[in-house]
Amino acid sequence: EKQFREFCERYNLPFRYVGNGDVWIDCRNPDFIHRTKPVIIEIFGKGWHSRKISLPKYAEEATKRHFQKHGFECIVIWDYELQKEDALYGRLSQFSI
Repeated sequence: EKQFREFCERYNLPFRYVGNGDVWIDCRNPDFIHRTKPVIIEIFGKGWHSRKISLPKYAEEATKRHFQKHGFECIVIWDYELQKEDALYGRLSQFSI
């Protein structure tokens, strides 16, 4: 999450860190939320989200469905994607306006 926060600052992306409990949507606390649009970013790290009991793809889809049910688009970013800044910026630049 810290790495993504720094990424947002470098590229002037309008996502605010709320993973400290500032925002709750039903029973879930998202990691980042867009400052003006109903868009949420969830950072998934392989250390937590790829455990066998977690079922990574199911967890990702369940997270997206939960936030969509409440009117938010949810983008899941895996920790390894943070190493490819150009690709990640391309994926998120549509939300910079």
